[in-house]
Amino acid sequence: MPDWYKLHRELDNALESMSDAKWRAYQIKSKADALTERFYYTLPNNGSFTGPNNVNVRWTEARQCAIVCVTEMLDELECIQSLNELSADYVTYWQEVLADLDLNKNK
Repeated sequence: MPDWYKLHRELDNALESMSDAKWRAYQIKSKADALTERFYYTLPNNGSFTGPNNVNVRWTEARQCAIVCVTEMLDELECIQSLNELSADYVTYWQEVLADLDLNKNK
């Protein structure tokens, strides 16, 4: 049985050693993958890597759905950006998530 306390300490140490840029990149990648997974599990697939509805095709489709979702969010945020200075950081965050999704859409 794994030593969960030890694993937790090791994870905390690894996270603390990350620079702010690496931590932000990790957060962006995590959000991009989480959005893709939410769409992926709503799409039917045959559980194999071949044939129609295979997992690779469905992952690519889920990535495209996540791109559409983030693009829509950015469009909405740009409309309200002038009302709130904090939204500029929020827009930048979602633009980075979208860039990650675009970069990895065929993975």
